[in-house]
Amino acid sequence: MKHVLYLTWRYLRANPWPACLIALALALVAFLPAATRLTTAQLRTGLTSRADATPLIAGPLGSRLDLALEALTFRGESEPGLEAAFLDDLREDPRVLSVPVLRAGSVREYPLVCTSPEYFEQRRLTAARGGLPLVLGECVLGFDVAAELGLGPGDQVFSDPTRSFDVSRPQTLEMSVVGVLAATNTPDDRAVFADLRTGWVIEGLYHGHAEVDAESNPEMVLGETSTGKILSPAVLSAERIDAENLSSFHLHAERAELPISFVLLFPVDDKAATLVRTRVNVAGSQQVISAREEIDRLLARVLDLERFVAILSGVLGAGTLALAGVVVALSSRLRESEWRALDRLGAPRSTRLALHTSFLGIVAIAAAILFTFLLGLWIRFHPDPTRWL
Repeated sequence: MKHVLYLTWRYLRANPWPACLIALALALVAFLPAATRLTTAQLRTGLTSRADATPLIAGPLGSRLDLALEALTFRGESEPGLEAAFLDDLREDPRVLSVPVLRAGSVREYPLVCTSPEYFEQRRLTAARGGLPLVLGECVLGFDVAAELGLGPGDQVFSDPTRSFDVSRPQTLEMSVVGVLAATNTPDDRAVFADLRTGWVIEGLYHGHAEVDAESNPEMVLGETSTGKILSPAVLSAERIDAENLSSFHLHAERAELPISFVLLFPVDDKAATLVRTRVNVAGSQQVISAREEIDRLLARVLDLERFVAILSGVLGAGTLALAGVVVALSSRLRESEWRALDRLGAPRSTRLALHTSFLGIVAIAAAILFTFLLGLWIRFHPDPTRWL
């Protein structure tokens, strides 16, 4: 056996490429279904656990799946479709905890999620460093955001520009980072969180004005009253919130008309869930959906895709094995001089079979090592699959 392995090794050193190509093809054919199955399993686990932690979602009429994915993963861009009056109506039911969320643009392309303190309680989010946002203009970074941007408590971040020609809202808002959330392996790790009022500032509905010097800029002052000056609408909203101008921030809309993207609902029991869902859906102007039901429908489609990939991988695997057989047969024809030399030396006929077997065994071991290496890289470096939704 030792002599057979030696001869096989010498042959591989002299002709490495056929064995390398076969090993690579086998590894890739095995890697494709394995990576697909692993990714779908991670997607299923991540989405179902997230959906189970969010019983109901209230939002504007439209695609139920889009609403569920937006609320669970903060995917895409969102235009507020609800008003604070709807939130106030939901909060009249003491058996349902209503947590408002406003998607107010982004911070360096990470979603900016403006919400209330109850969100952190229901998601069990805690600050690994610093604290949670309590004051207008404060924000807390998700774990991945802080790691990738290299920011922490005490730093400043700016919201990304949204509407360049809308003078009713600040072009960007400078926010103070007061904390970094502990890692949760959920979409919360890749988001920036702020107070709901901060989102309204970015929307241009809750703002303060920069200081105006009436002597150097008389055109900015329209008049004066006993309580203060009447400023021109051309005075831009302050782009930074600090202790000096915090008290100047005020609403520029009715409280009931303030925008909200969606509301997360946490009923105390199934009866309360059924009642609030029925009450809102019957009204017809908004909708309440079950996050788990929508995710189950999505995962059913993902399972169909996984089956298709498995069938395709099976076909590719059969083709690869056939190709490997052709390569082995051709290499055997090219090694006729070796077989004649072995016959002259008196080697038994089984030696030829042993050489073929050892060649295929070494190729299979190399393919297994390469497959393990590729799968390890995929596990180590591939992103959270919920980012692809």
